[in-house]
Amino acid sequence: MKSSKLAGISGTLLLLFCTLTVLRSQTIAQTKNANHSRYKVLDLGTLGGSFSQAFGVNNRGDVVGFATTTGDASLHAFLWRDGLMTDLGILGAPDTLPYSIAVSINNSGKVVGNSEISVPDPFGENFCGDFLTCQPVVWESSGITSLPTLGGSNGVANNINEFGEVGGAAENNIPDPTCVPPEIFHFKPVLWKNGHAVELPTIGDDPDGFVVGVNDRGEAIGVTLDCAFSPGGHSVLWRYGKALDMNASGGDPAAEPSDINNQSQIAGTAFYADGSALAMLWQNGVTQVIGALPGHVESHGNSINGKGQIVGQSCAPSGWPDCSVFLWENGLMRDLNDLVSDSTFRPMDPGKINDRGQIVGIALTELGELHGFLASPDNDSGEAQTSTALPKQPRSTVTVPEVVQKTLERRMLLKSRYLGRAVRLENSH
Repeated sequence: MKSSKLAGISGTLLLLFCTLTVLRSQTIAQTKNANHSRYKVLDLGTLGGSFSQAFGVNNRGDVVGFATTTGDASLHAFLWRDGLMTDLGILGAPDTLPYSIAVSINNSGKVVGNSEISVPDPFGENFCGDFLTCQPVVWESSGITSLPTLGGSNGVANNINEFGEVGGAAENNIPDPTCVPPEIFHFKPVLWKNGHAVELPTIGDDPDGFVVGVNDRGEAIGVTLDCAFSPGGHSVLWRYGKALDMNASGGDPAAEPSDINNQSQIAGTAFYADGSALAMLWQNGVTQVIGALPGHVESHGNSINGKGQIVGQSCAPSGWPDCSVFLWENGLMRDLNDLVSDSTFRPMDPGKINDRGQIVGIALTELGELHGFLASPDNDSGEAQTSTALPKQPRSTVTVPEVVQKTLERRMLLKSRYLGRAVRLENSH
């Protein structure tokens, strides 16, 4: 049963992980001798606590995400710029109960995400997971402001393009018969243009949906489905105001989107009928499975940049935390940890990759904590050698603060995979 709408439409708070038993034959051939740049990996730190995760990065290298505050008391959105992490705050008066999360930043420095406020949902809905009102928000130099919904109380912003168009989902005030109590109202896929919410069409009889990405051509990607997240939803590319089914040709596997670049190339995950999942590239109606790292059985494509580079997560049969970040380019998949030198970090799950090839995400530290990272190409270092990154740690050494556990556990739902990745707590502590 769905514990909250945000569990399904704020997957920035969830790492989807399914333990598989068979390595699929589609895994692409790897090479250790290709001329790839090394990467320098930087620990972004926290807001005084022990946890952080980075989700978005622009071409200037500005990074956004969320982190725990002092004493791991709460989770707040952050902006990291030039070595300094700044707390972006929450809507309303400071409070240790609500959380905020920043998920995307454009080159103008405009940041989007969502924030709870210390006001119970007026209809008793559990959109945020703790019966508080949850707002889509924008951070600018003038501060934080909420984006309008479609007449309901709640919404979420997931991505922003260079023209300031924001993709996400917003509630209206019309009861949805497909909802499971305490949820009541429809949530619709939206693009916010000039501050106004524009509802996008759904496919077939799907009553609800959400946008996960939008490019500079105004194309958007996401999913349409019902309020209960029942099987049978659709992966969608919105183009010229029309909703196009990404899997219209049918067949196995089915593509599910995570990110789109300005060439209309889409990164995501190919899900097979047997439940297995592998990273994919979708373009011109064709799904290309790009496989997993050697010895791994599952992968997810998280982000694609303008050069067609894809980053994602690849996991071993043992599951979390035996996962790593992959970089796919020119038809080859490499483990980011094999391209890192002189690092005490082990990158485990990426957020976005920018057009400079910089990658953000979450990594395991020497102390067993999980911190946000920024990996930048070191093009003068020559060919990549054997990694000196942190070796794999026993599961018992991974530390996840209680506030993070509670926040994420309230939002775990399978369909959250549509909205990106965050650390999942199952078997991690």
